[in-house]
Amino acid sequence: MIIPLDNDKGMGYNGDMMWNNLLLPDKSYYQDDAVIIYHADCREILPLLPDKSIDLVLTDPPYGINYQSNHRSTKFEKIYGDLEYPTEWLSLVNRLIDKGTIYLFCNEASLDEAKLLLHQNKWSSNRLLIWDKQSTSGGNLDNYASRTEFILYGTKMFAPKLNGSRDGNLISIPRVRPQDLQHPNEKPYLLMAYLIMKSTNPNEIVLDCFMGVGASVKASRDLGRKCIGIEIGEKYCRIAADRCRQMVFDLKV
Repeated sequence: MIIPLDNDKGMGYNGDMMWNNLLLPDKSYYQDDAVIIYHADCREILPLLPDKSIDLVLTDPPYGINYQSNHRSTKFEKIYGDLEYPTEWLSLVNRLIDKGTIYLFCNEASLDEAKLLLHQNKWSSNRLLIWDKQSTSGGNLDNYASRTEFILYGTKMFAPKLNGSRDGNLISIPRVRPQDLQHPNEKPYLLMAYLIMKSTNPNEIVLDCFMGVGASVKASRDLGRKCIGIEIGEKYCRIAADRCRQMVFDLKV
């Protein structure tokens, strides 16, 4: 039996179930034919997933900056685990992916640690992608405003080629409007959909270890992929599950 590190942050697991020909831990928070969501610390779920079962890791871990905006009338809770940059999880992912891709979100503060994490776990860091949010976000109002974040694009040996045309490393997709945010570091659906389209084919499996409110799982489902999402915050799991219950968007692959 696996018991999460903090019983207030997840649940116990008492068996296995079949999902898309994979033997996975039972007690999912939400499940359908394309998506399975676990409310848990990813370090408790990853050891229970089958070897070589994942095609793409797409995830946005805490940046290790203890972030909380001071410019909102209603403040979000601080992100769980954001006191320091998380590193244990990627070593648990390595056996899950034989030939595939990782997209790892980071910012200026966590970029060096994210690069080191990939190197230590024997991922090739192929390109630094720059996400242009098309508008500035918070921070010190006496400093230059930030309108970019970074995405490390890495691969294992024999990784598949990118789909479609050879795009540049500057990705311009609007950020989620402040009044629409449901998570303090929420990534836009269209950004997740773009990355999934570039590095997977229909029915392949995406893993998001820090799922947030589920842009990755919703985009995977809409694109005809499968996705395993893990999130330690129950309210964010609830939002992600509600998104998955919505109508499937007809995205062009």
